[in-house]
Amino acid sequence: MLRTPWRRILSSVSLLTALLVAAGYSNQAASAAAHPSLVPEVPEGGYPVILDTPRFPLAEPPDIPNAITTQGRQTMAVDQIGDYIVSGGDFVNVELQNGRVVTQPNLAVFDVRTKQLVCTNLDVNGTVLAITPGPNANTAYVAGEFTQATGADGKVRPRNKVALINLATCSVNKTFVVNGLDGKVTEVVAQGDRLFIGGNFNAIAGSRIGRLAEVDASTGALNPNFSFAFGGAVGRTVVGMDTNASGSRLGIVHRATTIDGAPVRGTAIFDITNPNAPRLTAHRMSQDTAAWDWPDKIQNGAFAPDFSGVAVVSAFENEADFVYYIPTTERANQLQWGKYMRDSTLGVAITNQAVYVSGHFCLIDSGPRASKKLAPNSGPAECSGTRREGRKNPRTNEPNPDGVFRTQLAALAISDGTPLDWNPGNDAIRGGTALTAVDGGLLSGYDGMRTNNIRVGTTAFFAFDGGGGGQTVSCTATESNGLVSLSWNRIAGVTDYVVRRNDSWVASPGNAVAFDDAPPAGTHRYVIRTRSGGVISDARCSPDVTVAATGQTCTSTRNGSTVTLRWSAIAGESLYQVRKNGKWLASARNVLTFSTTGNAGDEFAIRSRQNGTTTTTPCR
Repeated sequence: MLRTPWRRILSSVSLLTALLVAAGYSNQAASAAAHPSLVPEVPEGGYPVILDTPRFPLAEPPDIPNAITTQGRQTMAVDQIGDYIVSGGDFVNVELQNGRVVTQPNLAVFDVRTKQLVCTNLDVNGTVLAITPGPNANTAYVAGEFTQATGADGKVRPRNKVALINLATCSVNKTFVVNGLDGKVTEVVAQGDRLFIGGNFNAIAGSRIGRLAEVDASTGALNPNFSFAFGGAVGRTVVGMDTNASGSRLGIVHRATTIDGAPVRGTAIFDITNPNAPRLTAHRMSQDTAAWDWPDKIQNGAFAPDFSGVAVVSAFENEADFVYYIPTTERANQLQWGKYMRDSTLGVAITNQAVYVSGHFCLIDSGPRASKKLAPNSGPAECSGTRREGRKNPRTNEPNPDGVFRTQLAALAISDGTPLDWNPGNDAIRGGTALTAVDGGLLSGYDGMRTNNIRVGTTAFFAFDGGGGGQTVSCTATESNGLVSLSWNRIAGVTDYVVRRNDSWVASPGNAVAFDDAPPAGTHRYVIRTRSGGVISDARCSPDVTVAATGQTCTSTRNGSTVTLRWSAIAGESLYQVRKNGKWLASARNVLTFSTTGNAGDEFAIRSRQNGTTTTTPCR
């Protein structure tokens, strides 16, 4: 009813800033995924609808002060965890398929197999701002502003900003407890037995460790050695976070000006190989960016599936309305491209196909390659971008290129930021704040009700489809001297299999039905993920495998793009095979060192064979 007047009001940058500050919005760092193509433009239907119920009754007439307190609630974090889609935010109500509206505040769980709302008795007492997979199948860490969590047993448990939940049993983990957080948590990411937490806090577990911390993924106990001082930090200090596949690097997107006294704005990469001595690397984003000039305008960030790059989005200043793609190379002045969006950009996710962004934009810069203009879709045809057509770029003072319509959702080419032919659009008022790339597609969270003119609520799922014909995957796992070999049966119509280890993506071997992995020492659970008829299925490989620590060691040292490997000798052995990302790279004879080039996410290993037995040693 009042959507059209409000949409015109919300073109005001100052009001939009106030709305988001008032809402305290944040969202989880997007998960990375390998996709066969761009995701479909039409969202998946048939799920319950999370409603954007206003915080307070709309005032008449709709004056500006009341507008700030009456905007719709939204999905602020969303992810797919095994068989479930988990949405978090500040919402209150969910509309079921039969039209009945139920109270389901802050956290909603949908079973992708049945498209039903489940875990209606799982509850937290405050806004959810971040979601990430937990240590076991169908478990998740949720984080935000809450202080209590309640599970199916009805027991209210104190949980200070972070909780570990089981989606299959709708229960709250009894032993994982993080103590003493004095501010909200906006980002969480797990890597093995380590959980990294980012947010607004200045203390945790009685220690003056602020903004970024590490806890034990099983117990919540603090690692006191992981401590960095953030200077000039503003609210929602950490707005993006991920680790590389090997667990040797942690990347963040942040809104501070210094880390441990060094000028580090926008992005930062940490070497976390040694939990007792983590260090800030030499990575720095370019100073020739709006994100460097105004770190407080940064809204979100996401890392590429292979950790080779990170996208940073910013908003609320004409010169700050950019998307930047930053290589994670560990040296200064990193910038691959910037795209002027002409209006606020708030959410971002990356696959191997595109950088997806969401926000309040509607007409964005074209180029550098040819871009189709397309047409407004679902959302506003009038926004700041249309008023800037034919004017000069406020940062470069150069004429803006012709604009192309991408209505509050866009897909940009990873190579150069060219807008791709994808324009589903949505009717968000503030703009979409949550984007998460998952193996089965793309999840979007926003404060509207329609995506591509389809009423899906504040969570939309752009889902790939398959055709497995009801067949199921059966997978076996074997381990030999550090090498894990997986094999599974082929499913008719499925051409894209995904290998996951301990609930994290490992590889997308395409149509192959076998895969070799060289994981670190420890016990590992493998899953083969497929998509059939719009439903994502995980087939657990049997048995779980335990990789023992070997006597041989191998270290990996990076200097820019040069990677140097050094390994210990095996008695009587002179020939070693160097492997990169699970494939043969070179043979090294009578030497114990090898240099090559590689990206930050590459994994290296040394393999040799003695008396018919193969030894594979990962390089750390």
